[in-house]
Amino acid sequence: MGIVRHPEIREVRRSDFCGHYIGESGPKTNELIEKSLGRIIFMDEFYSLVERHQDGTPDMIGMEAVNQLLVALEAHRFDFCFIGAGYEDQVDEFLSVNPGLAGRFNRKLRFESYSPAEIVEIGQRYATPRASLLDDGARETFLDAATTIRNYSTPGGQHGIDAMQNGRFARNVIERAEGFRDTRVVAQNGPASRCRSRICRSSPPPTFGPPCAACVRTTATCPPSSGSKP
Repeated sequence: MGIVRHPEIREVRRSDFCGHYIGESGPKTNELIEKSLGRIIFMDEFYSLVERHQDGTPDMIGMEAVNQLLVALEAHRFDFCFIGAGYEDQVDEFLSVNPGLAGRFNRKLRFESYSPAEIVEIGQRYATPRASLLDDGARETFLDAATTIRNYSTPGGQHGIDAMQNGRFARNVIERAEGFRDTRVVAQNGPASRCRSRICRSSPPPTFGPPCAACVRTTATCPPSSGSKP
């Protein structure tokens, strides 16, 4: 598209900008920017650039990086692109720590949170290359849990799927389910190989409390093969 000279995207974090002591973050940030000219920098949860003290005030090490970043964004505004991502309320709070931030980051692209069905789809796509298969019961339980969580709101007004970090929640559910499955396979002295990959719903299905308690429980039982003992 010709917006930047090089198509590479460099993903960064707070440690790429900030030193350990006051006076280190400015030069470190400037060095990062100089190496990134003509390219795109991407930072997820970019409000983590500035940490908060117990009294709510921003830390000086992070603010030093912010101040240098603002200088770079002005000096290299035609040869440098910075994309920051995060939850909207935390992004807005971060932009308020310095009046110049809101002016530099004045274009927002808002992505809606995943729906419960999309969370299940993400989980299935994560499970497949790991040789884990969700049966219909597991998918139904997962969808019910994701729907319950979507309808939950935190005291701060954030709904449950956002609080559980969207796609990361789907990944965590699959990994927990795999753990339950593997434990039960071992306890049953190694069921048939087809059961070692299948993620099933528990019997009886679990109840789901607050979002932190939600997870798809699994079993490794399989229907008996022809001629096998019940």
